[in-house]
Amino acid sequence: MKLIYVFFFFCIINQTYGQQKELELIHNCQGRLSGFATVKVIDKRDSSGKQMIGIVQKGALNKPVKVVFNGELTDSLAAFFIDQSANSNPLPLVLILNELFISEAIDNMTEIGRFRLSLRLFIGKQSDQYSEIVAIDSLYTVKGLDVTKKLLRSISEQFCKISQLAAEKQPILDTDAEKYTFKQLHYLDSLEKMKLPMYQTDHPSVGLYKNYKEFKQNTPGVTAELSIEERKNGFRVYIWDEKRKNKTKLPSTGLYAVSDGTTLLRATPLGFFKILKKGGDFYYWRPQVNKSHHSLVPAAYMYGALGGLVYGLIEAASAGNNKWLLQKINYRKGSAAPVSWTTAKEN
Repeated sequence: MKLIYVFFFFCIINQTYGQQKELELIHNCQGRLSGFATVKVIDKRDSSGKQMIGIVQKGALNKPVKVVFNGELTDSLAAFFIDQSANSNPLPLVLILNELFISEAIDNMTEIGRFRLSLRLFIGKQSDQYSEIVAIDSLYTVKGLDVTKKLLRSISEQFCKISQLAAEKQPILDTDAEKYTFKQLHYLDSLEKMKLPMYQTDHPSVGLYKNYKEFKQNTPGVTAELSIEERKNGFRVYIWDEKRKNKTKLPSTGLYAVSDGTTLLRATPLGFFKILKKGGDFYYWRPQVNKSHHSLVPAAYMYGALGGLVYGLIEAASAGNNKWLLQKINYRKGSAAPVSWTTAKEN
């Protein structure tokens, strides 16, 4: 009987690893108003992570698997807004997608699903002039015993709501409102980053950045001399007193970032992580938080002490797998969404 338990657990592992979950979008929005005759989607997500929609947990052991979309995501998202009827809005609509990512975690036997979405909608008027009508930068959360289906379904539900919101909006007639050509919308992020000092410098100011507003302006709220030490498992930051005689270890909570003038670190509850600047954006690697070890309790309950032991051995053996997430910082809000998932971080 014991051998059967062991065989059963390793069969689960074999079936779970390497699998992917496919996202299916559902377009039959209830009570939808008339849409737009012409809709174009500009996908500004990081190119390395466009195929990956997120990470969910699968199987009896709640192992993380990638969520992918097979097909043209831009066309499928545009379908939420397109209306070919005679009542459709003749003005063109442009959707700029900056972030779309879902994730799951377990906390005290409760699954928590998160859906992060960042997008902007622009409506066109005469002479190739587009004005912004909707901006979404939101984090949606669902909880339950098994939230995967509900989490995946929430993507379609939110886009149905956004399409209705867009249909209710009227073109901005204010002559002072910011307007862009369709070509400018493709590099709108670059235009807006030109106004952010941190994105235009290679020399961050020395000190403690308490929030993203201070970070993007490169104006730390606290100016202090820091010492940054790189360790095997991350970074340690020390702050010196005014006479530089004593230094105190700095906690990573309650801050957005720190810099000694050369190295820039993102401060998170998990610790400090080095911020990298690539292609005009800021990124940082952080370890994946996987709380699936709580499944040890039901494993032991369902399959006895041996089941719990086997599960614990499997967890220990796989602790180094799929460990690092590459986070891209949202230049408008300062939040971050994963764009890559790997077993070894890069510098």
